[in-house]
Amino acid sequence: DYNINRFAKILKNLDYNNFSIQISGKNYIIEIKRFKKFKEIYDIQKLNEILSQSDESIIKALARGAFLGRGSINNPKNGYHLDMIFDNVEYANIIKNELLKYNIDMKLLVDKNFVLYLKDR
Repeated sequence: DYNINRFAKILKNLDYNNFSIQISGKNYIIEIKRFKKFKEIYDIQKLNEILSQSDESIIKALARGAFLGRGSINNPKNGYHLDMIFDNVEYANIIKNELLKYNIDMKLLVDKNFVLYLKDR
């Protein structure tokens, strides 16, 4: 078992002070708000140039990174449901289109964010 205080200490040492930790049974959910010192850079053109190389390893890395950074999977007792939440529709569409090349047809839901989701059939 991990000590949740250890995670909190690590986050504070990294200067992440705006986070919350929820405990549900043996599960921990750590939500980190935007890091104030971090400036997000959206370079869609550069990303499209990289993806145009059609290198399968790049596309797989992009999909893994998107899921690790933005994704979740629900409890399988209710049927599988995978989603990734984006705050930029262009990035959501890039991920959607790249996954479609591998016959993974995610749907885009526009809410307060842009949600790509896939339900078990």
